[in-house]
Amino acid sequence: MKRAIPPVAIHEYALKSWLLATWAERWSVDRLRSKTESGLLASCEILYNWVMSKIKIASFAIFVLSLLLIFFLPHADNDFGWHLRCGQDLFNGNLCIKNHYSYFLPDFKWAYSSFLYDALVAIIFSLNGFLGLSIVGAFISASTILLAFFTNRGPFIARISLCYLAIFFSWSVLSLGFRSQFLTMFFVALFIFILKRVREPKQIIIIPLMII
Repeated sequence: MKRAIPPVAIHEYALKSWLLATWAERWSVDRLRSKTESGLLASCEILYNWVMSKIKIASFAIFVLSLLLIFFLPHADNDFGWHLRCGQDLFNGNLCIKNHYSYFLPDFKWAYSSFLYDALVAIIFSLNGFLGLSIVGAFISASTILLAFFTNRGPFIARISLCYLAIFFSWSVLSLGFRSQFLTMFFVALFIFILKRVREPKQIIIIPLMII
């Protein structure tokens, strides 16, 4: 004869079963909710990063375009004629180290280290006149600012702001158009840019080339 199960034990068993089922159900719901929230947060983060990357790209494109427009200037160098004539004489085989262009000091000689700038001015002017000088000056000046931008580390907006401030405080010189100082600034910025990215001893050979 089978032993009867007391009613109290049956109620206890039922209560435990109900509690276990309730806990399992709540655990499943909480886990599903957690997964849903995690997935939603991950999706929002991906969307945020995508939007910010697009804004950053657009901001950088506007920054580059603004630099080109800022530095697209008429050639206002008062010494332009002298530089152009020196460049033309250089192509004719005459170094610009004697005073052929004025009445005073006819036998005066000097060491002119930026004669390559004169040669470049003569080439550009012969090809496209003053417009060509303005275009080349805009590209070289904008490239100098961009090299400074990429050389420095820091927040994106802060670096752009510093570049605009540097342009503002240097405008008395930069507003003259394409001059030999612009090439000097470009190569100095390029030198610093390369110097900060040298990682191996073999790469140091590039640095003397920049000094030349």
